[in-house]
Amino acid sequence: SGNTQRQILLFFSNSCIIIFTIAFWMEGVSAMKTYCERLRELREKRGLKQSDLAQILETTQQVYSRYENGVNALPIHHLITLCKFYRISADYVLGLHADDDK
Repeated sequence: SGNTQRQILLFFSNSCIIIFTIAFWMEGVSAMKTYCERLRELREKRGLKQSDLAQILETTQQVYSRYENGVNALPIHHLITLCKFYRISADYVLGLHADDDK
């Protein structure tokens, strides 16, 4: 809508949907936070380590680090788990909702 372009590419892999954000641009000037940046921000605001989140997701710290650094796409089942843990919407994590988490 308007000058806002939102593009999300969905990949289907091993019966999982993996969400990968191509770009979030507002007004052609300032980029919205990517979900990678939001993941790091959410974790740091709560004083958590990557290993803490990795344990919650039943993965390794190295894999979780790859989500935050945009190396690996975040699988939808991990997105759901993180949203429940942080008590936030997937829209917020994905940058579809500009408001800060509560």
